[in-house]
Order: sequence, then structure tokens, then C-alpha cells
Amino acid sequence: MLQRAGAGRQGARCFGNSEDGQVPEPAGAQGVWGQGSRSEGGDEDDHPRIKRGDEKVIGRHSLSEPKKRTIESLPGVGEAIAQKLRDAGYHTIESIAVATVAELQEAAELGEATAKKIIAAAREIADIGNFLTADKVLEKREKIGLITTGSQQLDDLLGGGVETQAITELFGEFGSGKCVSKDTPVYYLNDERPHITSIEDAYQHYGQIFGERSFDEGTVVPTPNVKVLSLVNGKLQFSEASHIYRERVRRLLRIRTRGGRVVGLTHKHRLLTLTEEGLKWVPAGELRAGSPIAAPATIPGTALPNSLSPEDGYFIGLYVAKGSGPKILTSNRKILRWVKSYIRRRFGFSPTVHTKRHGKGVVSHVVLKSSVMRFLGELTKCSPSEKSVPPEIFTSPDNVIEQFLAGYIEGHGSLGKTIELSTESRRLFTELSYLLLRIRVQCNGMCGKNRYGLFIGGEDRTKIIGLPFKSSPSSPVLSSNSVYFGYPAVLVKFLRRAYRETFGGGRGPIKSIWPKSRSSETFYHVLTRSGTGKNQAFIDRKTLLEIRQVFLEHLALFRRLKRRAEELSSHEELRRLAGELPFPLRSIAPRLEVKSGSVNNSLRRRSSEIHAIRGALRAEIEGREEKLEKAIATIDSVLELSWDVVEKKEEMEYNDYVYDFVVPEGHCFVGGYQPTLLHNTQLAHQLCVNVQLPPEQKGLSAKAIYIDTENTFRPQRIRDMAIGVGLDPAETLKNIYYIRSYNTDQQLLIADKCEEMVERENIKLIIVDSLTAHFRAEFAGRGTLADRQQKLNRHLMTLHRIADIHDLAVVVTNQVQARPDVFFGDPTRPIGGHIVAHSATTRVYLRKSKPPKRIARIFDSPNLPEREAVFSITEQGIRD
Repeated sequence: MLQRAGAGRQGARCFGNSEDGQVPEPAGAQGVWGQGSRSEGGDEDDHPRIKRGDEKVIGRHSLSEPKKRTIESLPGVGEAIAQKLRDAGYHTIESIAVATVAELQEAAELGEATAKKIIAAAREIADIGNFLTADKVLEKREKIGLITTGSQQLDDLLGGGVETQAITELFGEFGSGKCVSKDTPVYYLNDERPHITSIEDAYQHYGQIFGERSFDEGTVVPTPNVKVLSLVNGKLQFSEASHIYRERVRRLLRIRTRGGRVVGLTHKHRLLTLTEEGLKWVPAGELRAGSPIAAPATIPGTALPNSLSPEDGYFIGLYVAKGSGPKILTSNRKILRWVKSYIRRRFGFSPTVHTKRHGKGVVSHVVLKSSVMRFLGELTKCSPSEKSVPPEIFTSPDNVIEQFLAGYIEGHGSLGKTIELSTESRRLFTELSYLLLRIRVQCNGMCGKNRYGLFIGGEDRTKIIGLPFKSSPSSPVLSSNSVYFGYPAVLVKFLRRAYRETFGGGRGPIKSIWPKSRSSETFYHVLTRSGTGKNQAFIDRKTLLEIRQVFLEHLALFRRLKRRAEELSSHEELRRLAGELPFPLRSIAPRLEVKSGSVNNSLRRRSSEIHAIRGALRAEIEGREEKLEKAIATIDSVLELSWDVVEKKEEMEYNDYVYDFVVPEGHCFVGGYQPTLLHNTQLAHQLCVNVQLPPEQKGLSAKAIYIDTENTFRPQRIRDMAIGVGLDPAETLKNIYYIRSYNTDQQLLIADKCEEMVERENIKLIIVDSLTAHFRAEFAGRGTLADRQQKLNRHLMTLHRIADIHDLAVVVTNQVQARPDVFFGDPTRPIGGHIVAHSATTRVYLRKSKPPKRIARIFDSPNLPEREAVFSITEQGIRD
């Protein structure tokens, strides 16, 4: 399974906290805020609202804040009308001030005169703020507070520290909690020799050699000369793994697939999946039944010099299947003759053969002498449940591996509609599934009580039939149409959309795009018929390759048409070119800022318009060309992988260690009993501590609010960081107000309520960790994108207003997504689109380096240059 590599966070004071300091579960409105929203030793009456004209001292600065007005204060708006207005979305005086009379009439069932009166009053008292001259703005900017990060280099990168009156976004692919269970098998090379072992055994092995040390919420051990199979620029290759990370967790997810895969991992651990939008790395906690997950389609060869011949490979495979101690069993006469001949030629003696009746057949027992036993080595000491693939087989050439598999299948397999390899050894089950990938054969698995089976079907069945068997299959092999072999049908939706948006949408007669001879082919139906894929789980490789070829042909066509568009000089040339376009010419209307009908009319107008049409047409072709290139790149990545489907996901108690490879290049590794591709909060914790430092130590002598959406807050870490900067740990924890958010509605409500806390306490920092987690989980699919972005925008505007009015810093962490279709540069992109991009004042990208170092880069800022800084995460916190 392809898994995302990565290398947590509970305690402080909380909103709704109990006397013992534990974080309570939510229980209605009281559970969201409760008593903790007030200051200790006082009640609400001790903190009267500030009236217009009053001066409020906030930290070190003074700001005037007008009294808040509700819609009930408007003339003609009573309780009943106010409720109707709120139900219609009018929550503030400003929203009423910008409404039309007709809108207000309909929303609250008002008469025209009353609606006009309410709108007029709202516009008169609406709080739009006051205009300031630029010198006053500069004066305000000069009073901005700065919070140190603990690292001088990182502070310099941020212009002195994290500033108030702004939102700072932290995003990146680092942090703890992205790990797999201790028994997960992993495939890695050490000095080019392949190993398959549990990740726990690998950790302990390298820990004994190089020692372990603390890192993040756990420990790491270095792994020099270790390489893991990783996905880099859309291709599988071996990449260096610098460390193995370990931490303890309480609960774990167990994912089972249709193909028999079982993997235990944390909610945050990412798996590569396929959606209508293409390939995506998705946290395991967000996967659902039916979600496709990626696995390697092959494992690159690692052949090393050894003395094994192809015949040796077959004999060893047969012994692993049917051998035990000094004998090997077979009921096939052809195989018996071959074994006797092989032993005479290889070891120089004729073996003794005993025959016994078994049911209606006869089983031959071939007795092996000491020379053969020495050759077989440790295999002769294994019980059926302890058998394995000898390490020499993994380092042998492909022809030896093929002979080994042929021997094993003829000894303990079956050839039929679906090919089966069975065993009593779980280790052998795992190693066979990895060995099959050496010859590009994927399989499904079945685990029973003391019995394990690997099943091969679909197109890969023909590869197995072509192995060098000593005895031909006893019956003809039927074709297999199993839905468990191929590429996920969700890919069809991605391909169909790419087709519609490039050369297949709205062109008129289908013959203008497809030759009549090709309209009966499967790939044509996949791209043009919306019902295709509804009742199937996979599409085959042949169809996908045909679609890829069609896309390549049209990509070449677009490139030719673009060259002709660049050379357009007359309307006659434009008319000829328009007839050859695989899309309607009216598609360029938005680029010309005209109506669609005006484009065709322009063909009959004067040549003075040719220049504008030429530019718009070239841009349209380039846009479609880019979409085709992306689609082809996605197809190439999909072909590089094999696919399985999530069947069941369950959460379980674990209370043990989880592990993860640190892979600087590719950030993923292959692991699992069957091969699967497996896949910012420290700085937020440090800022909660540092904001409490006095100004001379680059703090603000203030308190912090921590809004936790992913259960990442760890008071133990706060305690360590407080000691590191010389603060009292107990007092530091009391100055952090913690609250857990369980959905987007709570998150928005908490942000609104934060202002009440800020008015009562000396709050100078608000942390939201993470900003987009709930939005991403609750608004899934393109159909909900507009609603998600609108709600997210409202949330960010609230945070901006609080930061600006109260001169405090807002720091948000953000989830990221990796784009495997990006072949150059870093594929990691933050979630949230343009809404987050335009709302965050400064965006900082954090990524891993060799532990304990991290790299921060200014991703976007209105006043800071794009550059990088290196910092470290130590037991005491963030340091240079």
C-alpha cells in the first residue's frame, strides 16, 4: 500500500474547564463555553460593556471601540421581525444597510414604507469605521506587537516575529501522528539488499546500532544506507529514508480492502487515493468504504551476484511449497522425473523415492541427502507456518524469480479461472505478494485461520500462465472478469471531464471528433456515455491505454492548431481554422468579453479584429492543452500503480507505539502485508508560551486562546517549552484558554465568542489548529465547494476583525494536499483555495529536513521577501 511518510499535542486552561483541569466533552452551549469564558474570581458584571467614546486599554495599546448595536435597536424592528430577518440571513445592521427594499420586504413580510425606514436607519448608524490618512495607518503599523518564535532565524524571516493585527498561516507536511502500527511489514533496501520485516523490528535493529533520541512527541533512530520504495514525480523509485520515527498512541484505525489488505494506521496517516479530480493524498480518517487506494504495480529489480541458476530457483520454490526436512513431495509424474534429473545433475546422486497412496492418487516422497540439505539451509528447519522466501531469491535475476514462482505454484497452487497460491505461513504470504511485484503481477489476499491465500486474475493471469512450468495446466484456463482487477471506475469521471473540457464538448456532430470506425470501441463509450462505470468497480489497462493514446493525438492536434492561430492574418484563415477546431469557436467569447453569438459574427467583420481574436484563440487552445497534459500525467501515474478498494474501516483501542519512515524525497513508502503506498503544531504551542514573555524577551506579557479542531493540543509539551524559556509551567498553563471544536458551526461560534474573552482577559494570541479540517470533512465534493468557501470566508473575516480591533495575533495551521501530477517542484499545496490565500496576511510553508531541523519559507506576504530559514525542534521547544 502506498503510504504517506511523516514524522500531537492535551491540560491547559480551557473554555468550559473543570476544576481538575481536564477538558470536558461538549454539552450544548454550556459545553462549548461554560464557566471558563469568564476570568477567575470575577463574574460578568465586573466587566461592563464599553460605551461609545470610552477608552479601553488592550495590552500596551489603546483603541476606541463603539458600543455594539443589534438589529432590534432599529426603529420598527421588534422581536418577531428580528427573528424573521435573522432566519433570512440578516444578522447585523450592516447586512440590512446594504439590502434592497424588495429583499427586506420579502424576508420579513414588511410593507414598503417600513422596509425603507429600517434600511435608512441602518445606513445611518451602520458601523463602517472611519477613514484614516495614510500617516495614521503608518503610525498604527509602528505600534504592532511581535511575538518571538524562539528561533532568531525564524524571527528574522518573519520580520521580527509573529505580528499582531494580522493572520499568519502555517502549513506543511510535518508533525507527529502520521504513523502505522508496529506490526506493519515494510520493504526496504540496506546496502542494496532487500528486506521485508515489521517496522517495529526495523526500528529496534537500527536503534541498537545507532541509538535513539527524542524528537517531536516521540523518538527517532537514524537509518543510514536505507532506501524505501517511494513515489517521486509520479514514478516509483527507491529513495533514502533518513530516520524511523516512533510515538505512542491510544487509538488506531484498521482498514480492510476488497483485495484482502489489512493495515493499521493513525487517522492522520495519508494514503494515495483517486477522485473525480485526480490523484490525492488523503488522511486515512477521511477515507470511506468504496474509496480506492493505491499500491505499487511493480518493485524495481535489485539483482545482486549469486550462484543460483534458474533450475535452482524452480527446485527451491517447489521445496518451499511441498518440502519438509529431508524430503520433498509430489503427485505429478512430470515434476517427479524433473526433480530426479535435477538432483543427479546438480548434486551427483540418484535420490531414493518412496510412494504412498493418498486417496485415489499416489504421492511420491523424494529423499534428500546432506548435500541438498546444506544447499537448502534454514529452509529444512522450518515448519509449514514458519516458511519464507530465501533472501537470495529476492536478489536474483527475473528468470530465477520466475522459476521459483513456477515451482511454488506447481507445488502448492492452482491454475484455473483465478490462480491461487496458498500457504500456512503469514510471513511467506507477505513475501510472495512482494515477490510477485518483481514480475509486475498484482494479487488479492485472503487471511483465514492458519491459512493464507493469494489470488491472481484479470490481465495478470496471463503472465502467470507464461511461467516456465514443468507440467502443463491440467485444464484450460478460463478468462477472468473479476471486478477486483484493473483501475478504479472513478477514474472514468475524471477522464470524461477532461474530455468534455478539452475536445469533446459541444462541438456538434460526433463525426467531427471521432472517426466512424472508432465509435464502437470501448474507450469511446467510456468517454461519451454517462452510464459507463456505474455498475463496475474497475476498467482494464487496455482501455486506459487507448484513452491515453486518444489524448496524446489531440494534444498534438492542439499544438499544431496553436501554431496556426499564432500566424492568423485574415478572416479567411480564421474561418478555415474554426472549421478544424475540436471545440466551438464561441468558447473564446469570455476572453473577448463579448456574447457567444458575437464571435461568429466577427468572422464577417473587418480584419482589425483579427489581432484580438488571434490572442483569445491562442489562450483558449493553451488552456485546453494544459488540461490535456494534466490528464495524461494523471493517467501515467495511475498506470504506474495498482489499485484496491476500502471495504471496511474501524477504530480500535491500541495503546502502543506507532512508527513512520522519514523520507525527505517522495515522503512516502511501501508497506503492509500486501504492498500498499503509505504516507505544524509545535510552533503553535511555542507561540502560546512565548506570548507570555515580557516585552524585553520579545513577548507581549499576555495570554493565549487555543482552538483545537483535530485534538492536537498537548499540555505536556507546553510544560516542557515553558521550562525551556524560564517560565513557571503551572502559571503558563493557566494563561492558555483551550477549547475543542467538533464541527464548522462550533468553530464559527467559538470565533465569535473569542471577542468576549479578549474583552475580559489580556489575550494577545489566538491559535486555530487547524483552520480547514472540519470544512474539508463536512463539505466533500465539488458540489459543496461554494458553500464551504462562503462559510470559510465568514470565519476568516471574523478572525481578521478581532485581530485588527484588539491588536492581537491570529495564527492558523492549515492542512495540505499533495498533487502527484506535479512533476517538478514541491507538489504540496495548502487547502482552502483563494479564500485562505487572500485572507492570510503572511503564509509560511514548513517542511522537514533531517531531524531535528525544519525549514520555513515565506510562501506569500505583502511586505516580506520570499526566502527560507532553518530552525530546530528540541525538547525545550523551537530553537535555532
